[in-house]
Amino acid sequence: MSEQLGQAQVAVERQTEVKRDFLRPDEWWTRSYTAELWRVPVDEVDDMAAQRGVEIYRYTPRAGAMSSPGTSVAVYDPGRAHDVAEELRSERAAG
Repeated sequence: MSEQLGQAQVAVERQTEVKRDFLRPDEWWTRSYTAELWRVPVDEVDDMAAQRGVEIYRYTPRAGAMSSPGTSVAVYDPGRAHDVAEELRSERAAG
């Protein structure tokens, strides 16, 4: 969009609004989605989340509770994870 409007001297600003009242873990973000958002390898997400204060919730999904009782899923607080994505974007832009 910036490329198309830049020629006409139109300022373009991207704004994102994040819903911050996530109650159910199925609304939280998966490790793979968070890695994609942060542009890091999946195996770095847990350490980065801990370092940057992103809450991690581990649970056993209902669908797997009977067939795989020891299998848990880690999900990440979307509000703080989004903030970290913005921080990382700023840090990368700064050099």
